[in-house]
Order: sequence, then C-alpha cells, then structure tokens
Amino acid sequence: MKILVIVSHPDDEILGMGGTILKHSQKGDKIKIIFLATGITSRRKSNYENSSSYKKIDSEYSKMEKEIKKLRSNAKKACNIIGAKNLTFYNFQIMKWILFLYYK
Repeated sequence: MKILVIVSHPDDEILGMGGTILKHSQKGDKIKIIFLATGITSRRKSNYENSSSYKKIDSEYSKMEKEIKKLRSNAKKACNIIGAKNLTFYNFQIMKWILFLYYK
C-alpha cells in the first residue's frame, strides 16, 4: 500500500500520526511525507520568536536558515525511526497567504 502524509511543518507528522506511520512502515507499506512549510519563516524572526514586522533583516534570515536546517535534520531522524524515509520539504509561506486572504 502507498501512504501519503501531508503536514504543515516538521513535527506535525510525528505528533499527528506518528503511531499510524509506524504501523504502516512495519507492514511494509511505502510512505511519503510532504512538509508544506518550514515552521520558522512565518514567524519572521529567529530564535523561535514572533515578529509583526515584515522588514527584511539579513542577519535574521541567516539565523532562520540555520534553524530550518536543524529542524529538517531532526525531522529526518524522527521519520527514520518510524520507518519513513521518503520526505519532501517545501517552503510555502502559508501564514502570509492565510493573512492575505483573511484581510483582503
């Protein structure tokens, strides 16, 4: 059986359905997980803090890139433990679009 898991950002797959993914991997099912966003860039600030400003600060983006790499690395390790190795990461700006559509 082929299983497709689509989540907002890393850790949602484990928190939301880690046990189910593990069950399917143990049965030998093929699992693909797609991460839509980073969980970092929508905050517009590093160190897991939020900012209401959209002002671009290069030092913040550099720090956020490091956080994204670490988050993705941790997601790969966690998914490997439960038997999911086919992962795809995207960087959609989900909150930006939600706010845009809501306040339009």
